[in-house]
Amino acid sequence: MMKPTPKRQQGFTIVELMIATLVFSMVLLVITFGVIYFTKSYYTGLNRSAVQNLARFTMKTVTESVQFTGSAIATSTDTGGNYFCAGNKEYIFNLGVQYGGGTPTAANPGLLQEPVASGCPAPTASTYADTNAQQLLGSKLRVVYFSLTNLGGQLYLIQLTLAYGDNDQLCAPVGAPGSCAAGAAALADNQLDTSDVVCKSQAGSEYCAVSSLSATVERRLQSGQLSG
Repeated sequence: MMKPTPKRQQGFTIVELMIATLVFSMVLLVITFGVIYFTKSYYTGLNRSAVQNLARFTMKTVTESVQFTGSAIATSTDTGGNYFCAGNKEYIFNLGVQYGGGTPTAANPGLLQEPVASGCPAPTASTYADTNAQQLLGSKLRVVYFSLTNLGGQLYLIQLTLAYGDNDQLCAPVGAPGSCAAGAAALADNQLDTSDVVCKSQAGSEYCAVSSLSATVERRLQSGQLSG
């Protein structure tokens, strides 16, 4: 009498397990790269939007000050320093210096909007301690270019460039030739004071953003037009 043939046990061979592991690893790899890509895109858009909105708000404030003030306007050329006045508002900054947050100082004022009663006085220690002053910048932001220029008569040109990011993430292709090349040394603060500052194309670029705006405005209200 013949003995029954034992049934073959079901299971996976080593080759099948290796193939399944390889496929699973590739799927995980694709998912990982996808998450990294979308995270980078998210932070890139978020930082660019924040810098652009701040630049627009600042330009709007200065533009309205120029257009509708009866007070004297002191341009960047008039003051000869890192400040100017449009109407009863003084704008104080230190080109190229990253604002670290906290109380503004002469070395690190951020972008300080200070109310002035008359004229355009040079900033002093009391200026930075004034509780009525408004800080327009957030941490890690910097003003790399800001000017108010008289084009003749009542016509003014406002130019503004704001940057978000550390020194090693920024470069200036015209102001500092070669600074945007791979492996180039980080620029110093006093090299990041030109309107051509841009973000480097490198790892971590999602944490860098630059916004440049310019506007030509006409002063509509003058001292002799203040009577009601």
